[in-house]
Amino acid sequence: MQRLGFALRDIKELVALRDNPRARTEQVQEWLQSKVAQLHEEIGRMQGIVEEIHVLLRHCPARRPARESPLFRVAK
Repeated sequence: MQRLGFALRDIKELVALRDNPRARTEQVQEWLQSKVAQLHEEIGRMQGIVEEIHVLLRHCPARRPARESPLFRVAK
């Protein structure tokens, strides 16, 4: 389960489902679908960060003092 990137909290939830005699596979499916949705949101957020970094790279002048990098204007 850790290979799939599940946090310890996630694994505890899944073990609780496994050990619950009343739990059904539909609950596992719902849990997995929720995880997929969370991952898609995280991927979207990360893609936005990558795009912002590419903009910074395009506007970063060459052979100038580091303080002139647009990164430091954004970080203020």
